[in-house]
Amino acid sequence: MLQTFLATMAVMTLSMAALVWGRERQGTLLQTIIDRIPVMISVYEPNTKVVRLNRAFEELTGWTTAKARGIDLMAQCYPDPAYRARIRAYMDASPPGWQDVDMTTKDGRVIATSWTNVRLADDTRVGIGLDVRERKRVEAERERAQAETEAASQAKDEFFAMLGHELRNPLGVITTALHVLEVTGPLDERGAKAREIIARQVVILVRLVDDLLDVTRLATGKIVLSPSPVNLGAAAQAHHLSRARRPLDSGRRNAPRADSHEPVAQCHRVHARRRPGHGGRDGRGVRRGPARGGHGGRHSR
Repeated sequence: MLQTFLATMAVMTLSMAALVWGRERQGTLLQTIIDRIPVMISVYEPNTKVVRLNRAFEELTGWTTAKARGIDLMAQCYPDPAYRARIRAYMDASPPGWQDVDMTTKDGRVIATSWTNVRLADDTRVGIGLDVRERKRVEAERERAQAETEAASQAKDEFFAMLGHELRNPLGVITTALHVLEVTGPLDERGAKAREIIARQVVILVRLVDDLLDVTRLATGKIVLSPSPVNLGAAAQAHHLSRARRPLDSGRRNAPRADSHEPVAQCHRVHARRRPGHGGRDGRGVRRGPARGGHGGRHSR
């Protein structure tokens, strides 16, 4: 921001000095002024012949005004003919705004700069350049950090997906063993109680694994969340009516009316892309537990 402000001040200074451009004394004063500006200043004719350069230009590129007047500075700063033609067209058009430009210095280094050009009343052109190497470095670091973050996130999703599928193997074995115990004959009271505990914990573990797999599918784009309107009054009434343990009168008293003018809420319906051949057992012999929730969102498989 400071460099941009200084560049703007440079344009104003040069515009004022252009009114008295012809005299040697005023030219010397102008050179002194632009040498104090800590951004690159290049004054040139419409044919890109250099009129004067400031000290910042010399420090960054190695070219002084005296040396630049005796050479084709455009060819030195932009050795590639095609790239040089593009820069020349940009300098001739002098559009508003800034253009990033890669310049070749006197000692052969390529530096990142950004330039804007101003056309004065006598058709003299003024180029104002900024050294943007630090900005480019920060941008490159940000892009590299973003790429590393995305790679880490992808590795995490792949790990969770592998973990979820691998956990299904022992859960399938445990579920099958419980089924065998159930059909082989009665057990004593302690054995039956232990079997019930194991069965409940297996259901919890299956749901946790299902949730883990859903998260990985969502992260990898295999599950699409699409919002759809749901009338909460109708959903709540259906929920109350489905609870057979409560008296019918109590259910009617507590349940909201389906035709009431309640606000329509937004919920998410989850669509999963199922691979061919997958049924309710998700391909590994473990039947998925019922979807949790019950507030109007459907979890279809």
